[in-house]
Amino acid sequence: MWAGAVAALLHRGGVQCRTVERGEFLALMIEKLLWASIYWLLSAGLGGLPVGAVAQQHGDAAAELAGELLPLAQRYVLASGRRQGLGDLEQVEALTAEQAAASMAAYSLSISAAVPSREMALAEFAWRNGWFLSQQRTPAHVAWLERARVEA
Repeated sequence: MWAGAVAALLHRGGVQCRTVERGEFLALMIEKLLWASIYWLLSAGLGGLPVGAVAQQHGDAAAELAGELLPLAQRYVLASGRRQGLGDLEQVEALTAEQAAASMAAYSLSISAAVPSREMALAEFAWRNGWFLSQQRTPAHVAWLERARVEA
């Protein structure tokens, strides 16, 4: 109901957007959390590299981190959704690390010169990388945190 009205308002202002159903929203939410947690970390660990360069030169590291972190987010979102009786979780279940890595790379290339703010990432650490750590400490994630000089 409100999504359509907000989308129409944004369209009138020249902002492109689209409405999505809950399952797609949850899958996109996970992708956004992955991007916010992975790309700043790789950038910081590589000396402040722009996200486009991270995507082009270190896509394998982004894919490895997506492979480690995606299942943690999926497990949490699926369990939460099932507790709430949500039935439209297929897109969350179907999301693969390869798809997430490709989506993150495409987004990063669309803003290729951007360098994520270490200060902001650390201020938001509790709901970014810290959240993943609270679910499970995974080897590549911890190694990149150490490389970026972040206490894990």
